[in-house]
Amino acid sequence: MNYLSPHDKRQRALRGTRAAAVIAFGLLLTLFLDQFAFELVTPLIESTGDEAPRVDKARYELHDWYRFLRIQGFAGTWAAVAVLLALHDRATGHPTHDRALRLIGAVVVAGLAAELLKLVVGRERPIEGSVFQGDVYKPFLGAVLNGSEHGGNLGFPSSHTSTAFAAATALAAFFPSTRWVLFALAAGCGLSRMLTGAHWLSDVYAGAIIGILGALLFVPKSTGSLITSSR
Repeated sequence: MNYLSPHDKRQRALRGTRAAAVIAFGLLLTLFLDQFAFELVTPLIESTGDEAPRVDKARYELHDWYRFLRIQGFAGTWAAVAVLLALHDRATGHPTHDRALRLIGAVVVAGLAAELLKLVVGRERPIEGSVFQGDVYKPFLGAVLNGSEHGGNLGFPSSHTSTAFAAATALAAFFPSTRWVLFALAAGCGLSRMLTGAHWLSDVYAGAIIGILGALLFVPKSTGSLITSSR
């Protein structure tokens, strides 16, 4: 265990406070931009009369590129990658034998954290089915206390995005030269959820933060700095 001087402890606390402030500001900013971002990227079919507009989900859902981006948020994708990583490390005698387990741990923890937070916050998706409904919240803790009535259509945060960013963060620590591709794919997953109206921008932002923080629990300190390293 490394000894930290009082000065080092203060610097660590200061860095943590700054990071928390930046994350909080980002959340407030994305909440402010939710409606603008939704109108910018999500195709709506205007309805006649008093009916609410509908999201044209079919514009994207049948395309292979959309499916590829969305599957970045599927835990099974990273389970398969973890198996390949474990086989590779075993065959090459890699000194770190637990990278596959760390990847899976990051994905599972981030995904579960996102799903649990959905139940607590109770924010609904922008759409109900494919009909635009705006920014709607269920009663606070309603999904926890009465899941049968309030447990459906929850959107904050995006668990697909959490999973994608958790995997990207873990793999970026193991393979830092690939980090830009990994994070671009994770961001694409978040975008895919917005294109079909499944999430607001702030849902995706919160999911990304949860994914990154969840993965950092499983990244060794000796490799964690590699996420931002050029080597």
